[in-house]
Amino acid sequence: DPAPPLGWRRRARFHVSQGAVGLFVLGTNTVLPIDHCPQLEPALDAALAAVRAASPPDGELSLLAGQRGEVVVATSRAWPGAAGLVGTAGITGVVAGSATHGTTTIELEPGLWAGPTDFAQASAAGNAALIARTRAALGAGPGTLVELYAGAGNLTRSLVADGWRVLATDGVAPPRALALPDVEHRVGPVAEVLEGIAGPVDA
Repeated sequence: DPAPPLGWRRRARFHVSQGAVGLFVLGTNTVLPIDHCPQLEPALDAALAAVRAASPPDGELSLLAGQRGEVVVATSRAWPGAAGLVGTAGITGVVAGSATHGTTTIELEPGLWAGPTDFAQASAAGNAALIARTRAALGAGPGTLVELYAGAGNLTRSLVADGWRVLATDGVAPPRALALPDVEHRVGPVAEVLEGIAGPVDA
């Protein structure tokens, strides 16, 4: 595992019940309160402390840290105190139910953008290893490849850098379109996207 034993997680999800922020006890829906989590990157752990002190609503709580230490937060329900967190402990934005405060999409890595509830690899080091293995398996372009479930472009960025023309597909649009040459985005079910490909592909 390329990640260090502690301080490596850049995204996390917690539960909130009766004001307690923590994780479920194994096999139950009982929330075990925690003061901090040693697996979190320091910026994310500091933001968690600020969020906990601001009494988040019961439900789900998500946090994501960007490459410059900024943090975005989301709760599954409305939260009167959400706006007051913006600018505190590196928090740039909060999504509270249907309300949005501040900037809630951040750059995880160069060219990779995400919000607090979007999927992202939990470890920056682990993600770098994943990208390296993908690039080694595919080799360099030129050529055209179809990337299924491309998401926000985690792998797409490196594939383009290696000389590939990429048809990036997913069931939903990415949080921010990749501004890269040689990338075509198609949104829809995989079967429909594949049926609509007219030209040959190399991978």
